[in-house]
Amino acid sequence: MYIINILKKIIIKTKTIKTIQTDKEECIIFGSGPSLDRLDISSPFLEGKDLIGCNFIHQHKSLMNKKFKFFSMIDRGYTEQVNQSYFEGVECDQFLISTKNAYLFKLTDLMRKKISVIKTKEFEINSPVDKRPIIFGSELLTGNSLPFLIQCAAFLGRYKTIYLYGVDHFSFDDLQGDENHNYDDYQGRKIKDLKMTREKLEYINSLYLFVKGICEQEGIKVINVTPHSKLDMFDKIVITELLNSN
Repeated sequence: MYIINILKKIIIKTKTIKTIQTDKEECIIFGSGPSLDRLDISSPFLEGKDLIGCNFIHQHKSLMNKKFKFFSMIDRGYTEQVNQSYFEGVECDQFLISTKNAYLFKLTDLMRKKISVIKTKEFEINSPVDKRPIIFGSELLTGNSLPFLIQCAAFLGRYKTIYLYGVDHFSFDDLQGDENHNYDDYQGRKIKDLKMTREKLEYINSLYLFVKGICEQEGIKVINVTPHSKLDMFDKIVITELLNSN
């Protein structure tokens, strides 16, 4: 085990990146919200934009045959379930993992050509954060998948406009019930309990707000195009042609 961890450390160091090569200025990040069931993936709105995703959204019927610019798995509970069949189902230019989770991957998986590692640290509420490493792409914040992906797109991919879809999000009122906040048959529900708590929601909202502020500071637009989304801190636009009438 000691030797394996040493080998992992060497691989992680050699695969750590600070930039993602792209020739496009716009991207769309897909979350796992139930609005994915209304997505019309053939929409002209998606043309000319890189697609970005995480966790199990590649298994959704609308996205399973799509190629992503980059894909990520940063949830620890999900990461422990990653196997060869998982990687075979994800078509992407790069598969991004955090230094926090890198040691959870098998040695053979870390050696995959498309895997790249991003140096990360965990976001802490009310703790000062040095923004410079984030802006330069040398160290990003983890704590929730979507804010992490926004940072990747903004400070590694250097996209000028980032759209969000499938980011339905929660309100505090939702915590009183068992409302499903993932698309039908989401694989993550078979792995762990996804129930949200008030404390977790406050943490995620704080991370979103931090990411929003640093993106605005750098002149990067983040626009939520998820219909009826409760993530209100970003500008919201309803793109009707994105929605499947069926």
